[in-house]
Amino acid sequence: MLLVCAVRLFGRERYEDLAGRGLLIESEPSGAKVFIDGIERGKTPYSQDSIRAGKYLVRVAKEAFRDRVFTVTLDRGGRVEVTVVLEPAHGALLIEVEREGNLPFQPVITVDGRPAAEDRVTVDAGWRNVAVEAFGWERQRQSVYVEDASEQTVLFLLKPVPFSLAGAALRKNRFNPSARGALGRAEIYFEVSAWGRGRLDVVERRSGRIVYSAALGPFVSAANTAIWDGRTNSGSAADGEYSLRLSAWADNPAGQNSFTENETAASRTFALTLDSTLETEPLASGSAFPGLVFSTMPEVLAATSYQVSGEMLAGKVPFQDAWKTLPLAVSARYGIFDRFEASAAFNAAPRFDDEHTTVMGWAAQAKYMLLERGALPFAAAVSLGYGWAKKGPYTAFFMPAGAVLRVPLSLRIMEKPPLDLVLAPGALWIGEKGYPEEFAPRAEVSGGLLLRQGIAAAGVSARWDYGKEGQGPFAAALECTLLPSTFYLSASGGLWIFDGEKGGFFGVTFGVVY
Repeated sequence: MLLVCAVRLFGRERYEDLAGRGLLIESEPSGAKVFIDGIERGKTPYSQDSIRAGKYLVRVAKEAFRDRVFTVTLDRGGRVEVTVVLEPAHGALLIEVEREGNLPFQPVITVDGRPAAEDRVTVDAGWRNVAVEAFGWERQRQSVYVEDASEQTVLFLLKPVPFSLAGAALRKNRFNPSARGALGRAEIYFEVSAWGRGRLDVVERRSGRIVYSAALGPFVSAANTAIWDGRTNSGSAADGEYSLRLSAWADNPAGQNSFTENETAASRTFALTLDSTLETEPLASGSAFPGLVFSTMPEVLAATSYQVSGEMLAGKVPFQDAWKTLPLAVSARYGIFDRFEASAAFNAAPRFDDEHTTVMGWAAQAKYMLLERGALPFAAAVSLGYGWAKKGPYTAFFMPAGAVLRVPLSLRIMEKPPLDLVLAPGALWIGEKGYPEEFAPRAEVSGGLLLRQGIAAAGVSARWDYGKEGQGPFAAALECTLLPSTFYLSASGGLWIFDGEKGGFFGVTFGVVY
């Protein structure tokens, strides 16, 4: 008869003599090195079935944990299984940071990538990576081995870095100073390597004179911004061509808060156009053809400007059953070059009846502005796009499934407040199956009125298609938009008639234009 004896050391630890043969050593956590009589044999869980009977000295070691040393006695025909719980090993780092010179100094200390709130940090035993960085100073790193229950002193001596200007970029090279918020200003993003100051000069390119100057700084971080909102030293700047000259130099402080200007270390110059006719208001773009709800407009975004929006419809929406679907649209516009923008939209109309289907569609458009509004109150563009729909020639947002060619026009019939008359004739190559089916296009005409006043805008639009089979869909809508800053909110409502059916709907749009 074999006697089985199990002895628990404490907690989750165990030492068991069992019937069988060999040795099993486990640890919590696992992955610890196992040394038997001073020779490394493997990692936990470690198993050896062919070990001979006898008495062995075992050490279980893992970085950042205290070693466990114990004796194992193996009898003939017996097996020993051991589980040990390793205790974390801790030490301390005393971090001392010194500097050369008396420049402003705000060091940030990290240990293994984590910020250290104090100079003395308790850490796990083992190799630790300590780094110190401060704006305007060289970044330094050291690897330190910390033993259990010990305190290691780490000394850093930081040196100042030379001043430099880098990464300067103009966010927009054309803007309307009468627009709101970030839409009505030019922003230069730049980085400096150390403490310093700068100056922004605006030069009228035609005369070469400086019309605006502003001091920049002191620079207390790497990332900085210089802004011009179209004002001059004597008033507002006129439309035209300007140069933005950014200059930056290092500070030579005599004390912590006392600075003396040094010679200019670096400068950058950017070309800029002020254009008070540039349209910056958001346009309805749920169908991927920006404008009024049912009429494309010729206006485009300035280069590098963008608009992102989300829209939702409810009611008896076009081409859908009343209150059985909630169409959604996500759209985006981007000004690629002056006078040229691209836009795209995705439509989805999930149903809430027994069918539980979703009608989807997508479209993309490119628009080039042929004539900008200036001396003449006219604007004209050409728009070319293509769309696809899962079912039918249109989505609920009147996104056409197929190719679309439009020539949107606008006429300003009143200046204060601005009132525009819009007309957009076009041709559509679409089909009932969600893609073009015939070579002959449908004719299309749309138009409307748009009134702007302060942060608000209101518009009315209508659209009608006509093909060889006869009258196509007709739709009309009224919309109102609020643009308090770069964020905007729009509400719309309208009606539609198609193939003997008619209905009314309303919608809301949230978005940002920048």
